[in-house]
Amino acid sequence: MSKIEPREISPAGYILPFHRYLWRLVPATVIATIVVIASLVFLQKRKPSEVVVTFNIAGIDAQRVTLAGDFNGWDTESLKLKKQNGLWVLKLPLSPGRYQYVFVIDGKNWLADPYAKDYVDSGYVPGAKNSVVDTTRL
Repeated sequence: MSKIEPREISPAGYILPFHRYLWRLVPATVIATIVVIASLVFLQKRKPSEVVVTFNIAGIDAQRVTLAGDFNGWDTESLKLKKQNGLWVLKLPLSPGRYQYVFVIDGKNWLADPYAKDYVDSGYVPGAKNSVVDTTRL
């Protein structure tokens, strides 16, 4: 005859072998969950962080100054600068990259930023320049 192994009995009188087996799986389950979550966090494509660029221009006698560039499809109305103590200012979050832009004075005069570090030909008006900002170098 085969020998019958005694089983552990809880204080409440329940037989515990299956529960003991499940408790042995808990550490492995926790470790597997941590590995999966960590791999999802570290392997996902990270969105490039944005850089806040401050555009400003002084000495402009205008009713309205806006900013147009390739970051907004050259829209001359959407990005309005605010006048603060004689200085027109706009803070704009941009993704890493190189952008062309100009200031638009009263909706008609396009003006390159006199303090820009780089310029390129506008490609539309002979001799006209677009200012360039490179957010990867800020």
